[in-house]
Amino acid sequence: MTLIAKTILLTRPQEQSEESRNLFEKAGATVLIQPTIDILPPNDWKPVDQAIQNISLFDWIIFSSSNGVHYFFQRFQTLMNQKQYINAKIVESDSSFYENNLLNKNDAFINYWKNGKIKIAALGPGTVAAIQNLGLTVNLVPSEFSAAGMVAAFKREKEMKKRFLSIRANRGRDVLKKGLLELGATVQEIIAYQSVDRKDYNPRILDLLNTNNIDAVIITSSAIARSLIQMFGESLRKTSLISISPITSKTIQENGFEVALEAKKATLENIVDLLKKEL
Repeated sequence: MTLIAKTILLTRPQEQSEESRNLFEKAGATVLIQPTIDILPPNDWKPVDQAIQNISLFDWIIFSSSNGVHYFFQRFQTLMNQKQYINAKIVESDSSFYENNLLNKNDAFINYWKNGKIKIAALGPGTVAAIQNLGLTVNLVPSEFSAAGMVAAFKREKEMKKRFLSIRANRGRDVLKKGLLELGATVQEIIAYQSVDRKDYNPRILDLLNTNNIDAVIITSSAIARSLIQMFGESLRKTSLISISPITSKTIQENGFEVALEAKKATLENIVDLLKKEL
């Protein structure tokens, strides 16, 4: 079955939209790309550096996005290369830990995480894949791809009064931290990357929207939703807005727009399935 909606607009950051293009093209869609946010390093690396230098103090590290995985481990490697790892008692017996480029020589890197007894939790399949691509094991993935789902998963696993390091962006809700604190956890959040709204756009995209030549716009986060609405405004009423989650849908609706379809699971694969059936 191919998509009935022939022209799809992807609105994620450039590098992520390029990765997603094939998924929709294989389903028969013509894919346009208009990034609405850019993903950048944090303004200040100090909180990340301090967390890395004291990583052995945590029981769990939580990643809510593949961007967090990328920027955190990139910084981890930078510090290792600079031999700035301070509180590394758990790997003192392995001198190669300090000498190797950890992300390229996985043995030393993986041994560190295994010996350190640090467990990894990840939100969503894209985040899981990013971690596994480093040769690491993901110990917990909630069935519901949301912060509330993550908290519920820890509660079910009785992993409550633990020490958590949460890797996040510069903006977003604090549901995860609040939920973990209510379970009696110790939580430290660090901003490993930032999302910044784009001001510029391709005029051709605006023309296509205004002439009803874009069948569906894919919206995969609240930050993207807000930036997209600032970018194209009323022209978005001439297409179908497709949301990846209830939280994203709520943001779209709070800004005065209707959601045509909402994914049952927060994945692009599920959006493709919805488009095949509904549009």
